[in-house]
Amino acid sequence: MKRSERGFSLLEMMVAVGIVSVLASVAVPSLINNAAASKRVEAYQALGTISRMQDAFFQSRGYYASEFKELGFTMDNDQKKDYPNAWVGRRYTFALTTFFGGTNYAAVAVGNIDGDTFQDLLYVSR
Repeated sequence: MKRSERGFSLLEMMVAVGIVSVLASVAVPSLINNAAASKRVEAYQALGTISRMQDAFFQSRGYYASEFKELGFTMDNDQKKDYPNAWVGRRYTFALTTFFGGTNYAAVAVGNIDGDTFQDLLYVSR
């Protein structure tokens, strides 16, 4: 018997849907991790800027800045809070502290960009 109609059978469609589902279940977690990694760039760039600004500040004054205002750190489209040592970015909150009489500092970026129950924490210190 010859079929005059062309098309896919239900079984062929089910196999194709199954293959696409398996490929999607493998690819989606990888894409989510890549998206989270690309959002970390904001924190890496800001912490790098803070580090360079702190180094320049230390060279000129002999101690590290303890406040963002003193350091002159700003970010575009961000909201400065009333705290002198905190800066709220789009995805991260940045904090700055000095210790040992201003001879060392730590800058921290805290935010939850991947949607899990844990906060992401990035830092730079001297």
